[in-house]
Amino acid sequence: MAAALSHLFTPLGTGSGALIALHGIFFWAHLVLVFGFLVYLGHSKHLHIVTAAVNVVLREQRPRARLRPIDIDAVMSAPDESDRHFGAAALEHFSWKDVLDLYSCTECGRCQSHCPAYLTGKVLSPKTLITDLRDAAYEQLKGGYDASRHAAHPEPGTGSAEGQRAGEPVMWVTGGGPASVRDIPGSFQPSWLSPDRVGTAVAGNGGERPLIGGVIGEETLWACTMCGACMDQCPVFIEHGVPPDPGLTRDSPLP
Repeated sequence: MAAALSHLFTPLGTGSGALIALHGIFFWAHLVLVFGFLVYLGHSKHLHIVTAAVNVVLREQRPRARLRPIDIDAVMSAPDESDRHFGAAALEHFSWKDVLDLYSCTECGRCQSHCPAYLTGKVLSPKTLITDLRDAAYEQLKGGYDASRHAAHPEPGTGSAEGQRAGEPVMWVTGGGPASVRDIPGSFQPSWLSPDRVGTAVAGNGGERPLIGGVIGEETLWACTMCGACMDQCPVFIEHGVPPDPGLTRDSPLP
């Protein structure tokens, strides 16, 4: 391809001023494009290009969906009150590997297409569980719930706003649209939580978006069967069940 394109510049002559000028333009344009993309990576969904390979190498080698034991006495006697929790009540309770999982998602949807809960109409998608938690981390980095605003609307094919109030599962997505609702604060809209539910959860949590009820719905957590299909299908070995889901349900009251 390069040899063929080079013939376009043959009329300029070898060593001509015009050819040298074009070389400089193409050289610097190439550098700006490459390094600009590297800067863009850290602020985009394409971050998985960097993190996915690392996540594969550092994946759990022990049996999948193995629950981490809890030392109840140690937790209850922890000197710092913030350490007295039995699961993940906040993103700060996630391990470094759990956070790496969030940033490694390629959003391919293979976990969702094989999830028995999602396929039977439950309010659970392994893909959006990971992306919602990831976007919540981005939101914290941007300054919290009130740092930005956006519109949300029901995803086509998953019901309507009226259906949400009637109990029908509705997936909400960001961006404007013909059925958009009012602008809401935050850098993302949780997939299964309506703007009104998020606002109520934030108001009851001192102005901050709670992990349970504000990022992930409690009914979403309990819809998981812990079958491991999502982990088996993930091309970058994201451990959806170790511990995002069991970690969250451990800290959530039993239904």
